Amino acid sequence: MVILLVESFASEYNGIENGGQGYTPFFDSLATQGLFFRNHYANGRRSIEALPAVLAGLPALMESPFITSNFQTDELHGLGEILGRQGYATSVFHGAQNGTMGFNTFAGITGIQQYYGLQEYPGGAQSPDYDGHWGIFDEPYLQYFARQLGQQRQPFFSTVFTLTSHEPFPVPPQYKTRFAPGQLPIHASIRYTDFALREFFRTAARQPWYRNTLFILLADHTSQTLRPDYQNTLGSYKTPLLLFHPGRKLPAANPSASPSRPICPLPCSTTSTCQFRGACYPSATRCLTLQLLAGPCS
Repeated sequence: MVILLVESFASEYNGIENGGQGYTPFFDSLATQGLFFRNHYANGRRSIEALPAVLAGLPALMESPFITSNFQTDELHGLGEILGRQGYATSVFHGAQNGTMGFNTFAGITGIQQYYGLQEYPGGAQSPDYDGHWGIFDEPYLQYFARQLGQQRQPFFSTVFTLTSHEPFPVPPQYKTRFAPGQLPIHASIRYTDFALREFFRTAARQPWYRNTLFILLADHTSQTLRPDYQNTLGSYKTPLLLFHPGRKLPAANPSASPSRPICPLPCSTTSTCQFRGACYPSATRCLTLQLLAGPCS
């Protein structure tokens, strides 16, 4: 199972939700092949709020993010712990400096066994792939991620958090003309990140684990806005959610809203049995989740 948590990849920028007018031709194409949720909303407005939502189902209910709050050491049961008990190798990848936003520490709290940051990337900040601001550009980092997945013990659960489409929205020099600026500074960066996703799936499709893998694509939050339809409270949280499994056909999406806080329970209803569903929150009789899929996967 692979989660691709894409920086600032708001619904406003894709074509599938905007009458074909967007900056993400690859994502638009992939969304027609998977289970795509049109009424999905981000947990918060900051990157630091995304990982707790995705890995532990924690909503952003406080003024300060959970990772830096007084509750950060409280007991919680995240996907790393739950899937680890089921025999999964678990990991998180983020191409920024180790320690950025406390992601490495939080990943460990949720039971993630391995964390890969800038320090683990070949050459680190001295690599030609370093963007000079945050970390490694998305294209080379997602290629590195694909290679690393091939070295994971199976079954594996791995999350990658991209970063190029974060302000100041850089594009590698060799792609400056290919991904020309749009009406907003972020548009060229979104085009580049969509290209990086395409190259990742091209590489992944050649790997033996590919057809056995559930891919979950979503964004951490929205960013710059131009379209009037998104310049409101709902629009400021509107992000895509896509489940894609190359080896099986997924059922149709439930049209009801699916805020990103239940991404932790979500894989319980896509990968295993009803008995496993109850493991997401051990104190509950079943997962605290929107039942997005009907029935277990084999």
